Amino acid sequence: MASFTYRMLPTLEDEKKARLRAVKAEARSLLASTDWYFIRHLETRKPIPNEVTAWRAAVRAAAAPAEQ
Repeated sequence: MASFTYRMLPTLEDEKKARLRAVKAEARSLLASTDWYFIRHLETRKPIPNEVTAWRAAVRAAAAPAEQ
């Protein structure tokens, strides 16, 4: 006798959450490449270049969920 497994399809809300998690993971990955500027700043007070802080702000803004 053949059997099958019933699997519910993900809801739109589930898909949105999964995609948001993926976007946030990518943003964390991108930001990690410049984290050392902040560590150096904390340890030595050497200024963080403006273009680095601007780029990081842009990455965070792009990864932020849109208001509904």
